Amino acid sequence: MRGPLKIPNTLRNQILILFSSVMVVVLLTAGLLTYNLVTDILKENAENQLEQTAQEQLNRIDSQFETIDLITTQIATNPSVQSILTSRQDGLIPTFTQRQSMQEIVNNYQAYTSGMPSFEMYFPNYARLYPLNELQLPIRMDSTWVELAEEENGRIIWAGSDPLDENAYLTIRQINLIDRDFSRGGYLVTKIDRNYFNLESRLQAYEETDNLAILFDQTGSYITSNLEEDVLAGLNVAESERTVQIEGAEYLQVQVESAQTGFMLSLYTPLNNLLAGITGIGTAILIAGSVGLMVFTVTSFHISQIITAPLERLTAAMKRARQGELETTPDISSTTEMNELNHSYNDMVERTNHLIREVYEKELMQNQAELKALQAQINPHFLFNTLEALYWSIDEKDPESAEMIITMSDLFRYTISDSASSTDWVTLEEEAAHIEDYLRIMQLRFGDEMTWTIDLPTELAHLPVPKLLIQPIVENAVLHGISQKSERGHIAITVQRMNESPKRIAVTVTDDGVGMTEATKEALFHENRHTNSHVGQTGKRIAMINCLERLIRNYPDHEMGDAIQVVSEPGQGTTVTLCIPEKGGTAS
Repeated sequence: MRGPLKIPNTLRNQILILFSSVMVVVLLTAGLLTYNLVTDILKENAENQLEQTAQEQLNRIDSQFETIDLITTQIATNPSVQSILTSRQDGLIPTFTQRQSMQEIVNNYQAYTSGMPSFEMYFPNYARLYPLNELQLPIRMDSTWVELAEEENGRIIWAGSDPLDENAYLTIRQINLIDRDFSRGGYLVTKIDRNYFNLESRLQAYEETDNLAILFDQTGSYITSNLEEDVLAGLNVAESERTVQIEGAEYLQVQVESAQTGFMLSLYTPLNNLLAGITGIGTAILIAGSVGLMVFTVTSFHISQIITAPLERLTAAMKRARQGELETTPDISSTTEMNELNHSYNDMVERTNHLIREVYEKELMQNQAELKALQAQINPHFLFNTLEALYWSIDEKDPESAEMIITMSDLFRYTISDSASSTDWVTLEEEAAHIEDYLRIMQLRFGDEMTWTIDLPTELAHLPVPKLLIQPIVENAVLHGISQKSERGHIAITVQRMNESPKRIAVTVTDDGVGMTEATKEALFHENRHTNSHVGQTGKRIAMINCLERLIRNYPDHEMGDAIQVVSEPGQGTTVTLCIPEKGGTAS
């Protein structure tokens, strides 16, 4: 029976194991730190977005509350209401007809709003003016709200749940008499439907149906929510942690408070949705770490060989010397003791050592040549193969990111060509496809804030043009036009045949960005075309001069003034037109 396999206790193995262990620790640490950092960034971004959503929701709730305030203000200042309450202050009791007229006033205001099923008016002595019954104000609601309404002197007060209707809330405001120096003339109580602040429909309007929300009034009392009643009962809404547990799932929590009403909105979104893409990132980190470990292991093996080879060579030579085969070792760059030992041994067999040194130098040169040959093989195809391998690894997990990787691969393949197969000329269709790939990559940065259209007639698709002639113009439109404005931007690329002789093609790149001044336009082509790489020039100027240079060189009969036309106004966008002859280029 064979025993367990033992690793030889050689210096090479010790170096290899030590270096590999250190690399594993480094890669694991870097991977975990990267994974946690990305997770924290996703959470922070989601928290900011959720807080913004909650603030927008609360702003709309404030707007609804302002509607209540506006309607009740109009009722409180209605001339008929003011007249009745003023007469009552003078000791005159309103007639039945006057009190009955309140119904018409209320109906007029209820016609312009929903969610306020009834209004009630009371005299200063708390007797009811409208509707016609003898219910006293202290019986209608807690006297604390009445006292608060008197302190606020006309401002509307949210009075919480209606004690007489579980499906409604109440507001109260003091009615001040305008003709009596805004003295207290009575009270206006408004009944608010419980579904007036409907959070569920608002969340659906944001397409965030997974979000949960709870609205509280200024006293911390529950108003409305899109949670089930049993879930809401078991939720500790006073928690201030960043995340909370709801029915076994972890939710991100944000709370915003209205400075206007004192209402507080708590919004929750599931963390699983926020971290849906983190699996792909973790896989990418794992793959990158595995590749790095393999590369480092191979490198460590070669390093250990470099370190231990002199020792092994000298040991082997000494063993052969004991058997009568005198061999020398080459000079090595090592420790003083090793060099002294090597020189002592070489002194004994000086003549043989000279021959061995020559062989060693030849082997070293051969190794260096092989290393350079390996390095020369790392060409752009390595980048393309790596991107495609990454695409297949995440295609099923994140199709959108996988598609973007293929787009990047196409973009690099078009831009970085092998010198043996490259050409300076492509078709308009190929150039348009490259521009499409570039714009898709740029959309990662701008999102839906940037759109584009490409209009290329079929009959012009195979027209040859200099490679990368149009892309710099489109890049200028993105970087110097669309990216400088805060609103949504659009880029239009149009190719059409011009009605003139000789026949020419007009390639127009139009953006609705910030535009440019006349001084900026004049400076685009004022630089010497042969000095377009000088330090200090902007990227836009270099691109324009480069395009002009290539048009003139590739179309010798083309006049400089007709090659490129720029139309732009500050704030109105920019239009750049390239005039390309259908025939006459160096590729024709």
